[in-house]
Amino acid sequence: MRRTALSTASIAVLAGALAGIGGCSSDPLVLTVDYPKQAIPFDGKSAAQIEVSVMQGGVAINGGLVKFSSSLNGSSFAEIAENTEMPPPDSRKYETELMVGQASATLHSISAGTADVVVNFINEETGLTANKKVSITFGSGSTVNVTAIQFVSAEPSVLQVEGSGGTETSVVTFQVLDDSKAPLKGVEIDFELGSELGGASLKPLSALSGDNGMVVTNLTSGKAYGTVKVRASTKDGSVSGLSGDISVTGSPANYREFTFSCEQLSLGGMNVDNLTVACAALVADRSSQKLGNVQVTFETEAGHIDGVATTGNEIDDQETYGLAVAVHRTGNPRPIDVDPNPAYLPHWIGDSGIEVSQPCPSNPAKTCNPRDGLVTIIAVTQGEEQWEDTNPKNGKWDEGEAFIDLPEPYVDANDNGRYDEGERFVDANNNGYWDDADGKWNSSTLIWRATKLVWTGGVDEAKSGIYDDNTNQKISLLRVPHCTRAPKVKLLIVDDRLNAVTTQYGDSVMCNCVGEGCSVEPAEYTFTGQTAGLKYLGPFSVNDSHSCDPDCRTDEPPCGPKFTEMECSGEFGLSADGEAKEAYSTRIDVDID
Repeated sequence: MRRTALSTASIAVLAGALAGIGGCSSDPLVLTVDYPKQAIPFDGKSAAQIEVSVMQGGVAINGGLVKFSSSLNGSSFAEIAENTEMPPPDSRKYETELMVGQASATLHSISAGTADVVVNFINEETGLTANKKVSITFGSGSTVNVTAIQFVSAEPSVLQVEGSGGTETSVVTFQVLDDSKAPLKGVEIDFELGSELGGASLKPLSALSGDNGMVVTNLTSGKAYGTVKVRASTKDGSVSGLSGDISVTGSPANYREFTFSCEQLSLGGMNVDNLTVACAALVADRSSQKLGNVQVTFETEAGHIDGVATTGNEIDDQETYGLAVAVHRTGNPRPIDVDPNPAYLPHWIGDSGIEVSQPCPSNPAKTCNPRDGLVTIIAVTQGEEQWEDTNPKNGKWDEGEAFIDLPEPYVDANDNGRYDEGERFVDANNNGYWDDADGKWNSSTLIWRATKLVWTGGVDEAKSGIYDDNTNQKISLLRVPHCTRAPKVKLLIVDDRLNAVTTQYGDSVMCNCVGEGCSVEPAEYTFTGQTAGLKYLGPFSVNDSHSCDPDCRTDEPPCGPKFTEMECSGEFGLSADGEAKEAYSTRIDVDID
């Protein structure tokens, strides 16, 4: 058997009495400690053999206790079965009886460094005592050259508060590296919270790096919401690393609190590519607490949209916290062509009755209607279904409480409010089929919201124009009775699918009379929002501007002229940035009768 070379340390103590087998009471008491000279592996099983001899006058002392203690955290006088958990402090102490001047101990370690081992001999009957300190090295040297503690992961990075029924513990992992970026095993690392957060706690507070230098602690949430970081440091505090943000939320994302919309309702996307609009999903829990660092995925019927976005995680920035923003962009594919629906459908913007339609100007064999330009976009995230917490109100779903049962997310491309074969869907359970609601309240499922945009094309000159306010008929001539109540007209600016052409807030239409003879009120119509479907602008009053003298029946001032024109014109932004523009102008004749 291979033996470990030992170093010998001796100490002589003048004794006041004879002891054991005996020597003269005036002879010094000699305590000798033999211990390994070379470094010992710190694998928890390799042993540093410590041999103790107590002599007086060349005679072995018999009786008394020899006590051993080690200063190195991670060391133990018993073999260590699990080399990733710190042995208890009591295992760094050991005592045994001195027999015929001899005693021994074995020291193990799972941490690298120097163990200062103190050996104490005491015989209570004779009063003889002696002690000696020796140093034993575990690992390649007496010090470990830690140069970096690198954050690896926090799984998961979003927790729920204590008692919420959600995930309350995150496994936080760091890696300990030396100056050559190589991982270090057996280094003791202390953990602490980067900031206090209402009862959040760490366990363990200290651990040894294992294989590949990995060291792990567990963060458990408390009663408070917010974000927290974990700090990992060497024992002397000279090197430390900080984790990323770990969010503590009230509970999972809740369907009732999950909202999704785009910053504008209409884009000129039928004819123009690469127009963009920002679409935002707001994620919050059942207590209306916004949730940071939550992943939201997006799907669109037409064009393109960012596939994934993560909610803002800076709690001090309430404008972005809990908000996931994706950019929708026009381009191929265009929205699908759908048949006009004869019934009222509350599923799309501007729908208020029987759907209007017309033969498509570009292909009269087809029928154009406003829903041909409708684009469905969905936002999806992991969360819980909405329920009414009433029986009792205890923060959890109880049997009998009403809830909203969600099907798998799908893109309603034909805008009929239900899933149809061939429509895109998110296969949550990976069974290859779209699944309807399952009849159960689900605490963890895919929750989703849909929003709709209208893509518009160029102005349909045949359909657009000035209309009689009473008959809704397009007109080319307006008769204005002399000095009587002014007639009213309205303006229609639509594309070939009968959707109001895209406008931006602040765009306007100017209406006036060309030359003398009449005036228009109001002279300007300003858009304060966007609409979809067929929408008339106005009404506008057209007034006779002639003198109301009964004898005025000539075309000469101040009575004339009898004939003039009314004109309406404007320029509209097809995108939020105003880069793409659509201009329109129309005129009708006015007869002052």
